[in-house]
Order: sequence, then C-alpha cells, then structure tokens
Amino acid sequence: MAVDLEGNRRAVAGVAPYRRALASGSGRLFAMGRGALVHGLQLLGCGPGDSLLLPEYICRDASDPLLDAGYEVRYYGVDQGLRIDLSSLDALIDSSTRAALVVDYFGFPQTLDGIARFCRDRGLYLIEDNAHGFLSADRGAPLGFRGDIGIVSIRKTLSLRDGAILLVNSAELRKRGPMDPGIPRVSWGSAFRWGLAIAGKVVARRLPRALPTLQRGAQLLGSTGSRLPPPSAIPVPPDAKATASLGPISGESWFEIAHTDAMKIILRRRANYLRLLDWLQGDRRVHIIFPELVEGICPYVFPILVDDGSRTIEEFRRRGIAADYWPDLPPSVSVSPDLYPSAAALRSRLVTLPVGQDVRVRARAEEKGSRGPRNLAERLSIAYRP
Repeated sequence: MAVDLEGNRRAVAGVAPYRRALASGSGRLFAMGRGALVHGLQLLGCGPGDSLLLPEYICRDASDPLLDAGYEVRYYGVDQGLRIDLSSLDALIDSSTRAALVVDYFGFPQTLDGIARFCRDRGLYLIEDNAHGFLSADRGAPLGFRGDIGIVSIRKTLSLRDGAILLVNSAELRKRGPMDPGIPRVSWGSAFRWGLAIAGKVVARRLPRALPTLQRGAQLLGSTGSRLPPPSAIPVPPDAKATASLGPISGESWFEIAHTDAMKIILRRRANYLRLLDWLQGDRRVHIIFPELVEGICPYVFPILVDDGSRTIEEFRRRGIAADYWPDLPPSVSVSPDLYPSAAALRSRLVTLPVGQDVRVRARAEEKGSRGPRNLAERLSIAYRP
C-alpha cells in the first residue's frame, strides 16, 4: 500500500488556530484538560447541583473532577462505532441539566449535527472534549472549536507531562471579555536549559535541523508572558493530583509546544495509521472502528475491536507491541454493565495500537519472505519490528 505522506498538507490546521485563540483571549492554557473543563463550566455559569450529560464510554479522569466539584453526571449511550445514541438523551433531561459533552474519540471527529440541534432546541450548552485530537481537523476546521467551549489536551499528542487548552467559541461568551491566556514566563536560564535539551535531540538525528530549532528558541527568550491566576473557588479534594490538574501549564511544556514541528508529527502518525490499516484490513479477527483516514485527521491511536481484549493485549505486549485498553470507566458505569451495555462491551473488546511519532510501522510489503505467521500478535510484531 502506498502511503501518501504529503496529501494532508492542504487539509491540516496545525497549531496556528490555537495560537490565534490564545492571542485573541478566547483560549487559555492549563496543566490538564480536566482543569480546563472545570474552569470552562464556570464560564458557562454552571455550578454545584447542575446536571451534565456525558457519554457512558468516557475516562473517569473526565468525570471524577465534575463529581468532586458538585455536579450531577448523567451518562448517555454510544454505539460500538463510538457514535452518539441520540435516542438515549431525552430521558436524561430535566430542569437542572445545563450542558452536554461530546468526545472526539482517538482524534477522529464526532458527528455533531444531531446533538448540536438537540442542545440548541433545549437550551443546553455543547462542550467538545477533544482530549485525543490535538492537531486533528475536520474538513480543515480544527477539532475543539465546534462546541460552545472546547477542551483540547496537548500533552497526549506531544507526549508531554502537562498541557491543555480551554477554547471559548461561543460569540455570546466572548462578549464577556478576553481571558488571560495563561502563557507562563520563560526565564533566560530555563529557556537555555530546555533549548539545549531539544537541540540535543535534534542534533542526534541530523545536525542541519538543529539550526531552525535554536533560532526559534532565541525568539522566545525575550517573552515575558503572564502567570495563570488560579480559577475562582471550586470545591475540589485537597490532594496534589486535583490541585495540579487545575493549575497552569509548566514553562517547560510550553517551551516544547512552541518548538514543535506539528506537520512532522501529523505525517508520521498518519503514515503509521495507514500502514496498520493495510495490515489489518480483511482480517476477520479484528473490527476496525475507523476504516478510513480522511485528510486532516491526526490519529491518537489505532483502535480495534477483538473478541477478548485483555488476552489480546497480553499477547501483543509479550511480543513488544505497546497495546493498551481505554478507558478506566467512571465507577458508576463500570459497576452497572446492565445499565451501560455498550460501554461494558467496548471496555472488554477495544484495544488501542500505538501510532505515535516515536513509532515506526513497516509497510506490508516487508511481510513477503516471512514464514506466514498464523496469529494476530505474531503478524503485527512484524509490522512493529524495529
């Protein structure tokens, strides 16, 4: 299969829209997406006692902070293709319901037409949770900009210790005034130290590529920025994890974000995804959730459905493939499989395969000459062989 590495350029949005959001006061940096979400709900005027609609298939890292802040969380259905079950929403609505959150799973855009109309007709806010899709775009429009507010996790795509952005997209909300972008101060000493670390990585690969990186670092040295003031009082547990999630992005992560070659990351992830797609298409042992990679999408992982997710992950890991499951479901969902059968089925069957920029998936042509591996793990170990 020929992998088109360049065809994405005309459809990708890259980092420019996020930079514009920060510059205009419609974006704000946080350490974690969960902190951005809690603060975003404040901007919407939501508070303790209000109910929120979340998909049943979601990570508890998104739901736990909401419960801790005093919200009531109600879970709507999704199908095995990770699409919203609109028929499950009406029964969850009452006078306390303020917003519905949708997830762009694994960097692929969720179809919003139906739920956007649902929210508009009932006076609810729409929140786009794009924790997996930093650098992904839907027909040229970057993900995270399609709801009243959007939450984007930068750290997951770039493999950083922290980094997320809250996007305020509603014109009505923007009238309240610009937000502090939360750009951290970068001292000369810190910038020099981080610049050396980044340059060292680049030099290790190819010396000529170090010069543009160092030049960009010099441009940032004079930046003053501003420190992110703490969000207004929100009831959260007094533990370090909760406090950190509501805090500002670190200067080190911001420096790395500012010096990221977004297009290189997008093209590498797309190439890996397309090669895995070629390896797995037609294999009856797996169901490929997203069998098409349209222009503009920067995939987070390659998700598949198998009969026994735990056993498959164990087999993959024994062969050096960093397969995983997702997510840790909210406790109220995980203990009630009869109420949330779709989430239970997805949790037991869905396996994620790595496609990150630090991964190289071989083209399928290299399978020729092998002894014809019989099981899935053995076959994919050839695809991931260094």
